[in-house]
Amino acid sequence: MEPLFKPDLDPSGLPFSRICNVGPVAGGEAFLLLNDRVSLLFDTGFGCGGDLLVSRLEKELGGRTLDYIFLSHSHYDHAPGSAWCTARWPGCRVVAGKKTQSVFRRPGAVATMRRLDQAASVKFGIASSEDRFDNLRVDITLDDGESVTAGDLTVELLLLPGHTNCSVGYWFPGCGLLLSSESVGVFIEGSDKVGSALLTGFEDGLRSIRRCMDLPIRHLCIPHCGMIHWNDCSVFLENSLACCIGARDTLLAAHRAGADIEELRRMLKSMWYVGRSREIQPEEAFDENSGYVVDTILREYAGTP
Repeated sequence: MEPLFKPDLDPSGLPFSRICNVGPVAGGEAFLLLNDRVSLLFDTGFGCGGDLLVSRLEKELGGRTLDYIFLSHSHYDHAPGSAWCTARWPGCRVVAGKKTQSVFRRPGAVATMRRLDQAASVKFGIASSEDRFDNLRVDITLDDGESVTAGDLTVELLLLPGHTNCSVGYWFPGCGLLLSSESVGVFIEGSDKVGSALLTGFEDGLRSIRRCMDLPIRHLCIPHCGMIHWNDCSVFLENSLACCIGARDTLLAAHRAGADIEELRRMLKSMWYVGRSREIQPEEAFDENSGYVVDTILREYAGTP
């Protein structure tokens, strides 16, 4: 199984002639899916890479317009680049869940995205020419099971909470393609170590993984990582479920043995802030997220307020 994106990795059966990562830096991946009738962008990366994202899109589109953006959730490394894309292609329609739209309307949430984006700008040494965070928008809001037609393709939104309350995936029933959610997992290291920062609900995340396991998935686009196909999809989901449960059980055992919150956070960091995870995520962001993960586990399984 190959954890990193390969544009020619057996896409047979997909209704797209071209799928490529146009994100300008690791950690700010954005996947462009093209056919003769429609162009779709799945996630848009950092705001600090917005100018570079648009430049790479222009090259790949070759004079075509960008038709749709599908956002997996509202985090600073997935959503802000959409504001640069809609400035360049005003007719582009941004699709997301209703909760992502509500996040964009909260000044405090946007301020947090801006702060973390500035940390990413320092880490990667890139910056866009202007700040467009106040222009974030959603044009088509969908609830669980609702769908949109893009070109001649039906795309159904799936609520996949756990990483955030606004995390969603996009299911193409006609070809078995799922544009996935971080709740369902990302590759951490190698092809068998999968994890998910389940920030808002650990049981929610496990249910999201199991929901995807019940789908007839033939192609899976994993946030930050890219495409896998056929049997690799079920192997990925099985590994994600096992890695999440294993991390949870390890932390709960340490908690019962007397480990304090800071020690639990260090343990999680030693398990999950390795390999590709270290490459794509600023340490400040991981440290902030790890606190939420530990708190969520203790709240749900140890009765800690």
